[in-house]
Amino acid sequence: MGARRGPTPYAEMQAELGRLRDDLWTVRMAIINLMPPEAKKLLMSHYGRPSDQPLWDWASETAEKLIEQCQNVIQATYQGQPFGAPRAYCPLCGDGSSSFYEEGFALPTGLMRHLTGYGNMRQCEVFRAALALAKGNQR
Repeated sequence: MGARRGPTPYAEMQAELGRLRDDLWTVRMAIINLMPPEAKKLLMSHYGRPSDQPLWDWASETAEKLIEQCQNVIQATYQGQPFGAPRAYCPLCGDGSSSFYEEGFALPTGLMRHLTGYGNMRQCEVFRAALALAKGNQR
């Protein structure tokens, strides 16, 4: 019997896993780079955060700052009078409420839940990509 030649199946799997991780990082960065400059700056701010700051604190602070930057806030009215909480579409992905009767997300709670995925809300894909990059930066 001759010596085995070439990489083992395990080594090939490890190499493929490394390539897939690199591709995933590239895609996440591309998503962030498509954002307006101010949003991009906030989403990449995890690189400058203190190493002892919990990731959830960074995510909450970043979501709050994004909510503060919301433009085109919608105020529902009923018979000409303001009604309910002001609402806004997600400043990152443009998503809004899944309800047929409402536009955007209630400010600030509804949009915060969308950004962070809290409360079984469908999370903003852009914010999820930024959070994944921040988790990878923790190591």
